[in-house]
Amino acid sequence: YTPRPGVQEGVDDESWFTAVQAYLSTVKAGGYQQLPIDPYRILGRGDGAFLHDKYTEIGVWAAADLITAGDVQVITSGTLSLEVLGSKGAVAVVLRLLHQSVTFVSCHLPANSHDERLTALRAVDECLGRDGLGFPASPGAFLLGDVSHHAVWLGDFNFRLKVGAPPAEEGINLLKAGRVKEYATLFDEWGFLQSQGYFEGWQEPVMSEHFFPTYKKIAGREFPADGSFSPSEYKFVHNEPWYKGGGTTAKPPAFCDRILHRSMDGVGLLAPVPGAY
Repeated sequence: YTPRPGVQEGVDDESWFTAVQAYLSTVKAGGYQQLPIDPYRILGRGDGAFLHDKYTEIGVWAAADLITAGDVQVITSGTLSLEVLGSKGAVAVVLRLLHQSVTFVSCHLPANSHDERLTALRAVDECLGRDGLGFPASPGAFLLGDVSHHAVWLGDFNFRLKVGAPPAEEGINLLKAGRVKEYATLFDEWGFLQSQGYFEGWQEPVMSEHFFPTYKKIAGREFPADGSFSPSEYKFVHNEPWYKGGGTTAKPPAFCDRILHRSMDGVGLLAPVPGAY
């Protein structure tokens, strides 16, 4: 992974995949193998990456013995770009795992507004299976959850404050007091979308007591040794770059990076490991 100032996406090379492979080789006898998929990324330019491409991508590893036995197979992969020149969008791969199929989706959604995110979420849900993965549209609605027995949708959703949330300063004060769960209840955008009936069937693992907001953190921050919440990790006021108009804006911490899942009726449910999220 080659970092660039202000860029959280992958940039330039495949060293991130190399690092994952190196780690996985230490955790299981017989090791893991990366499954080749193509396409696997969306390339583009944009915020913090005007001279170098940045990307949203996905990689798949499986235990070598399962691959050898034919228990894990790639069915197809595809992409859905949400920008003309940028890297925001979704990349998906459909796998056959034993006798069931699972779709994994990696996404990076717009940061500008709630309306843009909702439009992007709908585009991924409604169009990725047909336009990205090449599945023929069935009569009526054909959503991402219809592609396979199970689906896991993860990445940087850029969720921020929900519509109608209390003032940002109130939320910041809650976090500074360590009241993280209360903050999530009052402010989380995904929770608001679900309460409005959007994306029925999609679930999120139960947040553990250590699932703290992932945005916006300070570079070079120190982590509390006991794993507790620390307001000093966060940048509550952000200086916008000149090409975004300059000035300063309040940036209440948000749960931007999430994992969602759903399963078809009658095939059993995916079961996240308790306390692991």
